[in-house]
Amino acid sequence: MQFKEGVNSEGVAREMWYALGFLDALYKLLAHNEATVTSLTDGSHHVGSLHLLGRAADIRTRDFGERVKQLIYIEAKWELGPMGFDVLLEDDHLHVEWHPKEGKTLWRA
Repeated sequence: MQFKEGVNSEGVAREMWYALGFLDALYKLLAHNEATVTSLTDGSHHVGSLHLLGRAADIRTRDFGERVKQLIYIEAKWELGPMGFDVLLEDDHLHVEWHPKEGKTLWRA
């Protein structure tokens, strides 16, 4: 996994580290490339953004064709969604946030 220069990982929730590890493996499998994290707790985000709480990440997709982007998105959503993550495919990045709903959790007691 690579981090764009200036990305701040201070205060990132542990659940996000799980998602980032999964996404890096997925990028290697489907795109034959490491995931590049472009934003964590840094950058300009709207008020209420989960980036500010360490519960969101942006991962670059601009280097891949539409087919690979869609495969990454579908697989990420399928795997991470049931654990409480929202996955959105933006123009040039994948946005992933830890936003669990009732009945969805990553950590089991």
